Amino acid sequence: MRAKKSLVIAAVALPLAAALVVTLALTSKHGSTEPRAFCWGQLSRRDLGQLSTGKGGGYSAEDEPRAYYSGYQKRKFPLCNISQGGAWMAEISVRPSLHNSPWGSDGLDRRAVYESAAPMPHGITGWTGIPHKPQWPSAQLLLPEACREPFRTGDSDVQLRVILRNRQEERWSDTSTRERMTHIATKVGDHLTRKYKCGDENWQKKGQGATPTSKFEHVDPANVCRLRDLKVFTEPEAAEQVRQRTAGTIEDTWSCVTVLDKRLQEQTSTDTGATLAAFTTTRNPHHLTEFKEAHGSSTSGKGFTARIVRCGSREYLLNAKYPVPDKSDAGKFGEKNLLDGETLYADFERAFKQRAQCAG
Repeated sequence: MRAKKSLVIAAVALPLAAALVVTLALTSKHGSTEPRAFCWGQLSRRDLGQLSTGKGGGYSAEDEPRAYYSGYQKRKFPLCNISQGGAWMAEISVRPSLHNSPWGSDGLDRRAVYESAAPMPHGITGWTGIPHKPQWPSAQLLLPEACREPFRTGDSDVQLRVILRNRQEERWSDTSTRERMTHIATKVGDHLTRKYKCGDENWQKKGQGATPTSKFEHVDPANVCRLRDLKVFTEPEAAEQVRQRTAGTIEDTWSCVTVLDKRLQEQTSTDTGATLAAFTTTRNPHHLTEFKEAHGSSTSGKGFTARIVRCGSREYLLNAKYPVPDKSDAGKFGEKNLLDGETLYADFERAFKQRAQCAG
């Protein structure tokens, strides 16, 4: 009887010992019983390593839903907060669209956002932004229209956003930061479209490279925004007081913003106080459809002109922004040194057609 009891104990002990060995192996490898997947099981430790602060410590993630109002209904949407060593590192969230795309029809009055925004690679309706402190870098993309139904957002698109809760300028370049955020956003976006069966975008493959962006640079008054013969200033000398930045490719989705040199600014805020002329182009079907539904083929207002322009067999949405005369730095400088809005837009459209080699 005693021999039989010993056999039973041994039989139970062996699996327990094996389990303990596995647990210890995992613990010794990662330093803790830290999970191997995060944020709905879609992000690996290697993925999170791309966002790491470099200060060490284990990763943790809470993926509790967050409530937003969709129409008149309060609904819950996916949310994941990522930490490293107890410090908040990043946030991934889904919500009804904020309608804040710099290239969208509702983004026409958001001139200052062009300073930090760059489109995601071709085939992705989204953008990355690296604004001045204290704002946080972010990547945002819109899920396919078919995702509205499972997320119950009505007429609003579903917007996925990645926000970095740490600044890494001293470690990462502008391009590297955008690539890291795009990697996380597209990987989660692929997961959501598969899970809710609302698209097969393969964003991970499309988003492997970041779109080109420049740093703020001096302006050639005869080729503003690197567009041949684009003229913005009443006198060429005014260009010496201005800097410009371009992002994307003009044949696809592109933006250029001109700002007053920081040494000449009376204001230090990150709003539109120092932003001068800004120009965008896009042939993204989503933005074109959205614009046509809201405005038809063109619209204009205080400080902007936007039109649908045909270039061969393709259509583009062109938008030009310019400061209105007021007491801000941009308003005072623009009134004295920039061409009028109608002339600015006409010159921009002409320069675009020449660069894109449009027929006619």
